[in-house]
Amino acid sequence: MRFKTWLKESFFDKDGNWAGNDGASGILPIANDTKRICLALRSKHVHSKVNGQNVQTECWGTLGGAIQNDMSPLQSAKMEVEEETGFSGPYLNIFPAYVFSSGSFKYYNFIGLTAKEFAFSPASQHSWETLKIEWVEYNKLNQSGYNGYPFHDGLIALLRNSNNILQDIILPQANPKGYSNTLQVPSQEFLPSKQYPTT
Repeated sequence: MRFKTWLKESFFDKDGNWAGNDGASGILPIANDTKRICLALRSKHVHSKVNGQNVQTECWGTLGGAIQNDMSPLQSAKMEVEEETGFSGPYLNIFPAYVFSSGSFKYYNFIGLTAKEFAFSPASQHSWETLKIEWVEYNKLNQSGYNGYPFHDGLIALLRNSNNILQDIILPQANPKGYSNTLQVPSQEFLPSKQYPTT
């Protein structure tokens, strides 16, 4: 009953996307031992609408969702990661990153540094949201997507606008693992369908 009341009072944008009461938030995890990024493959049941059409399903994105009542964006994002993967922490550090705004809707991104890569073990009631996670080297990402699936526009915007944070995390210990000396900034063409402001 409490969930139905919350859902009824929650914010829906002009395209019918459920966005909670205060927007949404998510975390892009990076493992400190491997310097790899955790990508989440969104299921076809996670809907986003543009002009009434479902888009951005079955693509790679971050772990996150609508901000829950009485939670900060970070608290809610950490809860979403736990629900969708089973990982409850601890984090070595969490960095506030790109905030996407569209009208009254905001999506708060965070980059979460974990000690090591964690396994995919979602709570059963949330297993429909994310099909799987994969740990990927940043320099292997490109505009065509990864492993047969495209990137969510929000993930692309986060990567484009968080290069300084990513460099600070990934580069210091990258060379022993065989990474290059420079972190490639995704080009303008990396953005498939719309332009986002840079910070």
